[in-house]
Amino acid sequence: MSTLKVRYVGKKDRRADTVAGTGLVWEGHGDVQLATPQAWDKLRRHPDVWELVVDDDEQPEGLGLAQAKMPPADVSETFDLDAATDEAVHAYAKAKGLKVHHKVNGEKLRATVRELLED
Repeated sequence: MSTLKVRYVGKKDRRADTVAGTGLVWEGHGDVQLATPQAWDKLRRHPDVWELVVDDDEQPEGLGLAQAKMPPADVSETFDLDAATDEAVHAYAKAKGLKVHHKVNGEKLRATVRELLED
């Protein structure tokens, strides 16, 4: 069975998985545990709590990654908001330090990111 590295990015000292029912426990911000792709599919719906750890040389396919590979910061001006998926736009916003609610999507997402980039 394949496993994925999932990092806890929340603020609690200890966080048990009550979402996917895995029984996993993260011991504070930054702790990484191994989870199944099925568990990640449920955990990823809470990007303020968990994120997928993706090594530079691997990019799992078909998992709906919020951590889509982003261009280096020095070429981010070429990022095409209109052509990118919502998940890639969220990842771009996060990489640029922009605060965008994880449930915003579509044209509203792109308009929000453009507005925040202008500020």
